[in-house]
Amino acid sequence: MLVSLVVAAEGAKLRAGQQSPRGAADAGGGQFLAGPVQPTYSGTGGNNPAYSGPASPPVAILSYSNQPVVGDGTYAYNFQGENGIQAQETGSVAGPEAGTSAQGTYSYVSPEGQTIVLSYSAGEGGFIAQGDHIPVPPPVPQQILDALAKNAADEAAGIFDDGKYRGEKA
Repeated sequence: MLVSLVVAAEGAKLRAGQQSPRGAADAGGGQFLAGPVQPTYSGTGGNNPAYSGPASPPVAILSYSNQPVVGDGTYAYNFQGENGIQAQETGSVAGPEAGTSAQGTYSYVSPEGQTIVLSYSAGEGGFIAQGDHIPVPPPVPQQILDALAKNAADEAAGIFDDGKYRGEKA
């Protein structure tokens, strides 16, 4: 009878722990099971936890469409959230040996209130993104362009510089 009471008590403890676990010990775990990870605090940021959950409330989806991959490898989706985020993408398989190619855009409103739009394509040529907010490299200096043109002209004339020292005077 005493054994029955101990088994029933342990079973009740396990069921209660499974319904609302506060840690491994409460859930019937032993010394080898850890409880849930608690937020950590850094010394530099005051009392701000390293993880504090979602930064904002959930966003309502205003529109959503999803056409999953069909037999020929094509797909499409798009959505729009009430916070201004929009995205759409289409994709297809270029051939039996090729991978999937995709094209799409997404946009959102920056914290400064500016609408950021990014268009992209991905396929055999890699991932190519375009948008007014993407930095543009400076132009190639004219001296470099001239040197590249001279190298191309020399190679066309049969003059190749393999970078080895020859000791000859030109």
